[in-house]
Amino acid sequence: MYLDRHCQRTKDIFGKDYREIHEFLDRHFDAAAMERWSMLTSGDYYPGERRPDPFAHRKIEHHREGISAIVEHFKDRFDPDIVCKIAIMHIEDDYNGYLPSKVDFEDQAFLRKYHA
Repeated sequence: MYLDRHCQRTKDIFGKDYREIHEFLDRHFDAAAMERWSMLTSGDYYPGERRPDPFAHRKIEHHREGISAIVEHFKDRFDPDIVCKIAIMHIEDDYNGYLPSKVDFEDQAFLRKYHA
């Protein structure tokens, strides 16, 4: 899900978009690499150019075990209960209602289902 959609959903439910939390969750997404790859492959075909993995950032904190790090990071700025709820919602939105665990990111069936 795109950042603006995460923020809009959060605003609809919590009355505020909590953009900072969503940006923090997605901070490891390499937008520059995706843009570069997109520009290289939009015209001529570059057989040696590997597509960056747009989902690679998710294995860092997009799982049950990562939620505590998000809550800890924002504990002095927002109510921890709200941060936890928003982090869970963000992750579940990215995984069609599923909240993965860290071990899921080592499971090829999971990766094929959600990262294909």
